[in-house]
Order: sequence, then structure tokens, then C-alpha cells
Amino acid sequence: MFDSAVTVAPEVSALEVLCLDPEDLAPDDYAAYVNAAYTLMDQARARLLAVLGTVDATIHYRLEGQASTGSWLRHLVSVTDLDAGRLVTLARRLHRAPIIAAALAAGDVSVSRAEALVRPMGNPRVRAEFARQQAVLLEATAGLDADDVVAFTKEWEHRFDFDGPRPGDEAHDSTCTLGQNPNGRWNLKADLTPEHGSTLAAELQAIIDQLRNDGAIEGDDLPKGPRLRGLALAEMAVRASASENRNPAAPTALVIVPDEALHADDDAASNEPAIRPAKLDGTPLTTGQLRRILCDCIVHKITVDSDGAVLRMGRSHRTATKEQHLYLAARDGGCVFPGCHQPPSRCRAHHIAWWIRDTGPTDIENMCLVCDRHHDLIHRGIWQPKLVDHGKDGVLWTHLATGRTEHRPRHQHWLLNHPPPT
Repeated sequence: MFDSAVTVAPEVSALEVLCLDPEDLAPDDYAAYVNAAYTLMDQARARLLAVLGTVDATIHYRLEGQASTGSWLRHLVSVTDLDAGRLVTLARRLHRAPIIAAALAAGDVSVSRAEALVRPMGNPRVRAEFARQQAVLLEATAGLDADDVVAFTKEWEHRFDFDGPRPGDEAHDSTCTLGQNPNGRWNLKADLTPEHGSTLAAELQAIIDQLRNDGAIEGDDLPKGPRLRGLALAEMAVRASASENRNPAAPTALVIVPDEALHADDDAASNEPAIRPAKLDGTPLTTGQLRRILCDCIVHKITVDSDGAVLRMGRSHRTATKEQHLYLAARDGGCVFPGCHQPPSRCRAHHIAWWIRDTGPTDIENMCLVCDRHHDLIHRGIWQPKLVDHGKDGVLWTHLATGRTEHRPRHQHWLLNHPPPT
């Protein structure tokens, strides 16, 4: 046993520091002891990751009768599936990033910083660019801690991930798991698409703000973010189940109504029985059906200023606004691919000149509605759309492999009272 209050000399190596009994350290030397421990852990993990990368690349695990590097590692040591998967993933990425792997082996970067640096390699759309810019990223993040490196690489990935994930990618669908613990508490875990996640985040924040305004959350000892979101999520569920006689949940549908039909009197409408004054998500409605819907709904009107500010966001917003979606639903009537009849509710606003690759603006003259299937064909480089006369004469599609073109005419003109300002 060492004497109490042992002082660590500056020239003592990390291994020698760890030979000391932690209980005998002087308080001023706690930091030196922690730094020594992390130095040795990084050195050991760097060598471990190099070996795991080689085992994974050479498929050595099959010689041991294992199905993967992770199962081979779990067979050798007592490690959880989660820890094994994380180690193997990092080893695989470092094996494909030799410059960063060399910096880790030399002790120039920690394992945490190296893991943050190679994080973009999980995105197949930026791997080639990442391979070219390893040295640049390493130099640009010098002196940053691991959290700052994560933020930096996220921004870098966003810049080089042209137009985001394709609809066919595995990450396209949102997932959610819900389970109950033996103690009765519940665990909720979700992996949401950007669209679903932003919608949920906005709704939770709105409920939190309302609870604060109502005095339900007050005082100096306010809950932290996770607790606030937990309260808001529970409140959302309570509100959804508040009425025993509530109607079943139903998807939101868009009803497009010309202004003159909205204000027409019954006699005028009855004189023209063949006219369909509105459409419910692409399905024609009679005047009577329209009036029954209007008895219990919220009416949204698209309004723009003289410069068309609502319909033209330029480069200030990447995603289409609610007003732009409404306008595109009226102009396009659904997916604009020839022969496709998916309604607006099943379509997304696609930038014809892509947001990142082509620096395209979020303007209605640069967007059209397409369903997931045809959005995938665009991003796979099979078809390319082009608005004819800013969409006033429909959309011209070009098959990039053959050069063949097909024209999808403009949706019924009566859906819009006025064209967008030019």
C-alpha cells in the first residue's frame, strides 16, 4: 500500500501513474491519473480496432466458424451485442480511412475524436468525398473536442450529401419500439425520418409552451428537456384519448375549392349539376358533398403579396412551406409523372434544380409534386422532370438513358383562380 497523498511527478509515464493506488493520490493529481488512464485505454483500443478491422476485411472470422466479426468478438470476450457492434463498425470505418487510423495509432487523436471524424462514412452517399478529404477534415478539427467534431462532421455531411436520402433507402421509414420494464415503467425508442421527427418535435414544443402558459409547469426547479418532452408526450396521448366517443383517427385530406364555388349560392350551383366545384384529395365532389364538409372544417386560403413571397422562399428555406404545398396540390393535382394518379397527400415537393447539387431555390417554379416511387426514379438518374412555362403548361419528363420525352399536361386550370405572380 502506498503512502497517503502520493504526488505524481510530471515525468512519470502513464503506465507508472496507473500503478499507483487511486486512494493514495493527492487531490491535485486526480486529473493526471484520469489522463493517464485514458491515454492507455486509447492506445489499447487503437490496437484493438486495427486488429478488428483486419479480421473484418479479410473475413478471418469465418475460419473460426463465426458469421460476422461481431459474433467472433462476442465469442472471445464477454461483450454485449451493442458494444461489439459499435466496435466493429468503428473498426470497419477506420480500416477504410487510413489517414485517420494512422493519426489514432500515433496518438494524435483520441478514439472518441476518431469515431466522430469517421461518422460520415455511415452515409454511402458521401464516402467517396470523405475518402478524398480525410486529411482536410483531420486538420480542420484539430483542437476540437469530440462533441465539436461531431457537429463539424454533421455540417460537412450535410454539405456533400446532395439532396438527402433517396426514398428507397433503409432510413426512409420511421420506426418505433415500445416495451414495459419489470418495474412497470415503459421504454420508448424511435428512429424518425426528418419530416416525421420535425413534426413531432414541433408538436411536443407546442404542448410544452401551452403547459407553461397554463401554469402546469412553473417554479425555479423546472424539469430538464427529457422530462419536459416526456410530460408533453404523455399529455399528447391523454388529449388523443380524452373522449370515449371520439371518431377514429383519419388521415388529413386536402379539399381544393375555387373561390367562386366556395361562395356560390345553392340555386346557382343547382343550375349546373355537371360541375364538380371541388376535389377531396383528387376525388371530385358534388356541391352538396362540399357543403357538408364545410360544416365542420378549417378553411385555409393561399395568400401571397405582390412579390409572391409565400410561394417563393429562395434559398432561405430548404423544405417547402405549408402554403407552397397547398399551391402545388392545386397546380399539380398530385404526382406529375405521366400516368401516375397518386393524390397530393401521398406526394412530396421535389426541387427540380436540386437544393445542394444545383443550388436550386425553394420556389414553386422550381418544384413539383411526385410520389415516392417516381421521386426515387429521379434520384436514381432514370427520369428528369422540367416545368414547361413555370408549370403553367405541365411537366416535360426526359428518360436520361434513351432521351425519350413524355409530357404531363397541367392539372385542371379551374383549380387556381390566379396564376402566381411573374
